[in-house]
Amino acid sequence: MQIHLRWVAIVLLSAVGIGACAQEVNTPKDKDAVAKSLIEMERQWSEATTPAEEISVVKKIFADDFLGTDTDGTLYTKAEKIEKEKARSASEGEVLSPRLDDVKLRFFGDHLAVLYGRESSIRKAKDGKQYTRRVVWTDTWLRRDGRWQIIAVQDMVLQKGK
Repeated sequence: MQIHLRWVAIVLLSAVGIGACAQEVNTPKDKDAVAKSLIEMERQWSEATTPAEEISVVKKIFADDFLGTDTDGTLYTKAEKIEKEKARSASEGEVLSPRLDDVKLRFFGDHLAVLYGRESSIRKAKDGKQYTRRVVWTDTWLRRDGRWQIIAVQDMVLQKGK
């Protein structure tokens, strides 16, 4: 019975230790320069108004093995995002005043960061009417070879009123 209890204790202590390591979370204040840089890259992406601006930012911040979930639930890759932006036409309307409204950031170790954000924009539909669009998102960043890149995103539209 004593041997059995020792193994139970060893397993429980190991599980607690592994769980503690896996759950190591650093707040942005611990890594201010990196946090500011990640938030700035998110701002550049959220405030892009033209397909050319969007493509430029995507090429810079998306990892080659990126996978995202669009607001309609569709999965897309980095290459598909770039092609979608190239094909975007004026018939979809214009982005007039995009704004990054809020960002929360959590570090998990030295190589993983998750940013939770909210953005809004005033847009002009193809019929000329303006409307507000609000989106919330979660972006996962990975530091590889000394470079931070987005490896996954999840977007959700809160408001798309015309």
